[in-house]
Amino acid sequence: MFFILVMIILTLVLIHLIRYHHLKQSFETQWNRSLVSERPLLWRLWCHGWSSFPHNFLLHVQDGRSTARDSSLVCAGMIHHHFENVQPFLDRTILPLLISSFATFHIVFLVNGDDTASHDTATSWALDWNRKLGPPTRITILAPDHLPSTSRLPKKDDQEALLERVHIMRDLRQYLWTYLARHFSDRDLLWLMDPDLTGHMPVEGFFHALHNLRSHPSWYAIGCNTITPDLRIFDTFPLVPLHSSFHWIQSQAKQQHDAYIQRQLQRPLLWTRIEILPVWSTFNGSMLYQINNIFDPVTEQPRFDYSFDQETIICEHTMLHLNFPSGSVALDPLWFFYLEKNWN
Repeated sequence: MFFILVMIILTLVLIHLIRYHHLKQSFETQWNRSLVSERPLLWRLWCHGWSSFPHNFLLHVQDGRSTARDSSLVCAGMIHHHFENVQPFLDRTILPLLISSFATFHIVFLVNGDDTASHDTATSWALDWNRKLGPPTRITILAPDHLPSTSRLPKKDDQEALLERVHIMRDLRQYLWTYLARHFSDRDLLWLMDPDLTGHMPVEGFFHALHNLRSHPSWYAIGCNTITPDLRIFDTFPLVPLHSSFHWIQSQAKQQHDAYIQRQLQRPLLWTRIEILPVWSTFNGSMLYQINNIFDPVTEQPRFDYSFDQETIICEHTMLHLNFPSGSVALDPLWFFYLEKNWN
């Protein structure tokens, strides 16, 4: 009897291995690349291989690609330092994705800080790409002198330093947010990103997130799942699950929140979760927004702003997202970004 039980278990394991191998080959064939380095996705195929997940994931990626072909997108973000180090990632990943996928696109980067060489490099990079792509202009570099410099960002992690950092980042993001509303309220999508982050972003996860966002008109934004080299959630500060606290009077409470997020969400976000995660707020390096929900095309003004609280420590992204209707922000655990270097 024991021998029969062992044989049954081994047979089931073998069947599961064959199924997993078949799924892996199917994904690699359709995407024309190896998945060896993408352990979070492979583990999901192992855990959910017998469910509808693999089939639905491929369908949703395909639908996201189709949606992109009929959509206009603005890609925007802030670069603080070392543009020469992030340029290869932009050239290798971001520009080819935008050029090949969307009906129209525009890039707006706010270059901030005291690194004049970085600003000059960014300006030259934009000019070169605008020449290659031809009219209309596709890339805009902003560098206003009146904004606070990120070179002033405090390195300490006490309450005063955190408040100063949040205040500076809020002012910078509000400037970019208002600029985008004034010039791009008629577009379909906003991809707000941190260009200072370089790594590997499988485009299929991006299209999966795009599918989910456009399939839910009441959703305002969806965030990515950025994973650090040591397999942790990259940015816990703006990640606020539903029914959780989102502001802290002391820096110690903020640190407790970060530890809580890692403890509660690290395993499901990295290895097991396939469903969209509704949240109060997230960012984690990249967000997709539906522009008609966040900008008014008539007034060309934002419908929501980055508010600021002088008393409490709240991430600037959370300040914005708390103004959105409840249930309109989500995180897509399948939009992976494998972080290699944070140049900020």
